[in-house]
Amino acid sequence: MKTKLILLFLVLLIASSTISVYFVRSPGGGFVMEKGDVVYLVLTTQHYGYKYTALGFAWALIKEYLRVPIPLSDDRDISKAVIRVTASSSTARTLHYGTDPAIVPEHFTPYGETIYAECVGLKLCKWDGTGFQNVTAEESQAFGGIERLVATSLDNKTINGWAIRNIGGGGPGFELNPEGKYKIAVTQQPERREDSNVTVELFRQQHTPEALFKSDGKVHWVGRAEYMQYFRK
Repeated sequence: MKTKLILLFLVLLIASSTISVYFVRSPGGGFVMEKGDVVYLVLTTQHYGYKYTALGFAWALIKEYLRVPIPLSDDRDISKAVIRVTASSSTARTLHYGTDPAIVPEHFTPYGETIYAECVGLKLCKWDGTGFQNVTAEESQAFGGIERLVATSLDNKTINGWAIRNIGGGGPGFELNPEGKYKIAVTQQPERREDSNVTVELFRQQHTPEALFKSDGKVHWVGRAEYMQYFRK
């Protein structure tokens, strides 16, 4: 009997050191800007992936309980969604930037009917409906150059006629009603910034509610296929 128990223990030990388990955490946030009946949402999601053997996962739980630092994520993917909403339509485009935050546009500034930003190489770029493209020298001069971009927080500011609010970070939810034509509801659980949940929904008359964006900062267990899909492997 003792021999059988030892063999069973060895089999379980070997299995636990070879079977993999997968976890993902996907915090997100950004900002929403409104002018007239047009709304833009610019939202970033950072997917963090963690791969463990069953034995390694058990050890990670013990380390977490003992407050020992856990290693950084095994995989990472940064994506940015730009969503344009009007009373009659909504269009969304998601751009993937892989693991390098240095190539993600920043310093977003609304101007006219679109959004300008700083792209790779300190280049002035603007949203063209499909992505952020570098502008021509003439466009840059008309805008005022990269120095005109807003490098500080956009929250609760009006810039070039666009009213802007931040999304994410655990603050209270809010609603927008552009000219009374439709409603955008932002729900965000007031938790720690790194694990807050954010949901953005669109409500229009004679339309079913539409989920525009959802992020979940909590770590959750996924299967291998879903994990690979998160990180496009």
